[in-house]
Amino acid sequence: MQLVVGGKAFDLTRSETLRVSVDPKRYDSPDTNPKPSKLEVDA
Repeated sequence: MQLVVGGKAFDLTRSETLRVSVDPKRYDSPDTNPKPSKLEVDA
């Protein structure tokens, strides 16, 4: 399973990567536009 954020794909097989991907604080970055509530997870 992968989480795609701002055109970047995150491998959700690692819990650490998952935490980083869904951490709202990460969305302060200018190159990360989508908000956590609008994330689409492809299972």
